[in-house]
Amino acid sequence: MLNKLTTFASHEAYKLYALENPKNASRHRSLITTLVNSENMARQMIARMQGKPIPDLPTDGGHLEYGLMLYWLDNPPALPPEFNDVLKVWKIIALIAAVYGASTKISTADYNELLAKATSTGVAGADGTLYAPPPYAAFDPYWLLAPVYYYYNIEFPGSVHAFGTNPANITIPGSKPAINVAIIGDWGTGAYGVNFGGQGPAVAVINAVKQLAPDYLVHLGDVYYVGSDDRLPLHEEQKNLLNLWPSTLPAGCGFTLNSNHEMYGGAQGLFGVALADSRFSQQQQTSYFALNYGNWVILGLDSAYYDDSSLYMDGALGNAENTQQADFIKTLGDLSQKKVLTLTHHNGLTFDGKTRMSIWDDMAHTLGAYAGKPRTPDVWYWGHLHQGTVYNANSAAGNECLCRCAGHSAFPFGDTFGVVQNNVDYNAQTPIAPGNAKMQNGFAILTLKPDGSMTETFYEVKNDGSYTQVWQSHS
Repeated sequence: MLNKLTTFASHEAYKLYALENPKNASRHRSLITTLVNSENMARQMIARMQGKPIPDLPTDGGHLEYGLMLYWLDNPPALPPEFNDVLKVWKIIALIAAVYGASTKISTADYNELLAKATSTGVAGADGTLYAPPPYAAFDPYWLLAPVYYYYNIEFPGSVHAFGTNPANITIPGSKPAINVAIIGDWGTGAYGVNFGGQGPAVAVINAVKQLAPDYLVHLGDVYYVGSDDRLPLHEEQKNLLNLWPSTLPAGCGFTLNSNHEMYGGAQGLFGVALADSRFSQQQQTSYFALNYGNWVILGLDSAYYDDSSLYMDGALGNAENTQQADFIKTLGDLSQKKVLTLTHHNGLTFDGKTRMSIWDDMAHTLGAYAGKPRTPDVWYWGHLHQGTVYNANSAAGNECLCRCAGHSAFPFGDTFGVVQNNVDYNAQTPIAPGNAKMQNGFAILTLKPDGSMTETFYEVKNDGSYTQVWQSHS
């Protein structure tokens, strides 16, 4: 598959390509800028680790989880032989970076110092990004698959699965006195690790969820590394999502959303494998849906498919040509007197709760499509950020929306010390063991009543595999 990509023998060859393909070249340049600003974030983290002044560097659009990519462009990490084509694409991206004058500013000495500390105790960035050994932490060389497949999708947009447009609109009998909805996010890691009772966090979390026996279970997206079906590593959607998904859940009561990582796999794993499984048949092979229960409307929305930001990291619900989700919301009738709970992969606020993301306004316009004017949801749960956080009215959400992040269900993450504590009522910051930079994973359970009232409960899973309630609110 990857061998279909055009290779460039020189900088001049790429520059000629860029002249002939300006839209693709613009996205390439945006990717390189993202990698540069991501490295700048890593350089700031290294300086903090070393007790040095924090350098003032541009970080807009950067992501700390990709902070080693520019270094790896100059110093490719080792991968198994079957990934040789991946490394060939990595060389193409390295050439493009050189064309735009981008090269790593992390020295080998600083890289090795960071690696040594990451290997011993782990190093966490302000947003909880964990620099630790594989799997899944920032020193995992398989993370270079994300920019490689993102680049492939730019060059071959036809490789991305078609967008499903047959959304389910499900009514839950209002005669039920309450329903319990379990929410897990960024859970698609499969079984890994020796922590959490020797089961690994994904297994421990789903076992805890099964013990609580919810009526519905929603995964907010992210199957790692790239939610693959036919791309390497093969069959991730099957291995890391379906193989651990509970078979005891009542039929028609499981849902899963699209995400940036599944988009790296061309969304082939999501649409062709997960949504083709009978356990998700109620989604009708469509990545957005509605559940109606009494005064509640629960909207699961796809924030990844039409996201044109670099590496699909910002989230979007559509564009001028693709209004399917807004059109679907119009069919649901007047929602002005309803309690609306939205579920997306991408986050509406920055991790610290200080700023609204671009998807905030997108959500307001999409959700308000039925009335022709913006309308924020009453409650909004997202993943994407690897943290468990309950934002309050002091955050950028204000009193418009109850905003929660539940992206901490299996992915390894550290102390989110950069979260503004006044902006949150709860933030998952419990180490799995004293002195370890890795935090306990967790999940949320919502108990909804038909009158529009709600109880929210966050749980954390301990290192021995047991779980405990850590926060609860009634509204």
